[in-house]
Formats: sequence, C-alpha cells, structure tokens
Amino acid sequence: MDFSDYFLTNSVQEGSDSHDFCQPFNIKKATNNFGHELDPSNYITDDCLLASVEWRYVDSKLINPTIGYLRLTKLNGEIIEIDFSRSTVVERGQLHQLDGIFVITNFVITTSEIESLRLAGTESGQSFLTAMNHYSLWELTADATAMLKKNVGVTVKCRC
Repeated sequence: MDFSDYFLTNSVQEGSDSHDFCQPFNIKKATNNFGHELDPSNYITDDCLLASVEWRYVDSKLINPTIGYLRLTKLNGEIIEIDFSRSTVVERGQLHQLDGIFVITNFVITTSEIESLRLAGTESGQSFLTAMNHYSLWELTADATAMLKKNVGVTVKCRC
C-alpha cells in the first residue's frame, strides 16, 4: 500500500512549540476579508480532501525553505490560493505539484509565508480508503468516504 507523508517545508522539530502535531485540516474558501480557513480537525471531512497541491518557495536553496505561493485544488474542484508575492519575493522558477488524494496534516502560516506544510496521501480514492482502514489514523465522515469512492482512478504525479 502506498501512503506517504510529504514534508514540503522540511520543518525542524524542536521543543514543545515546534508545530509538530499531525491531524487533518478542514479547508474552506474565504467568505469574508479575513482569508481562507484552514482549521485542524479530529476526523477527515470532505473539506479536508485535496486532489492537487501546487507551491512555490520563497527560497528553495535554504535548508528549511518556506512557501510563498500555495494553490490547493480540493477533491470537489474548489480552488484555494494563498499568495504572498505582494509582500514577499516568491521564486518564479519551478512550480512544484502533487496530484492524487491528500490531506494537510500540519500547517503554520505567518503574515509573509507558510512556515510549515505537511501532507499525507496516496494515488487514488481507493488507496486512501485502504490506508485509513489499515492505519486507523483518523476516522472519515460519510461525505468524505463517498467522495473518495468516486475517485478510484486518480494517479499521483509529482513535479517537485
């Protein structure tokens, strides 16, 4: 079974305030002027499921690079973009991308960058369901389970 963690920011885990907890995040598009909502959850909902993640680093040459641009495509097709290019110099070179079925399991954002981003996922809805049954990491809601069953043939691609 292929189910992996992806540490996109290479975060160093030090001490108790290292933001090293691991749980799924609900992702909701902004409905006000305060920005998008990425909130930790105790279980995987349909708002946690991602089909594609694209990002650009602020400086990819650093040991602990941060992210200045993030585009999340939810499994339901909704797109969430977080772009710091107005306040931070974001690399305009290579765009990195993962396609498959993912959940964000760690997310720390500041006013100018994403400090920590960790994902967990696999190639298809069926593989994700198998992994959740095998590893018992988090429970799935009925809506999330139904959405995953519809996505059995997605193939993971990584342009990292």
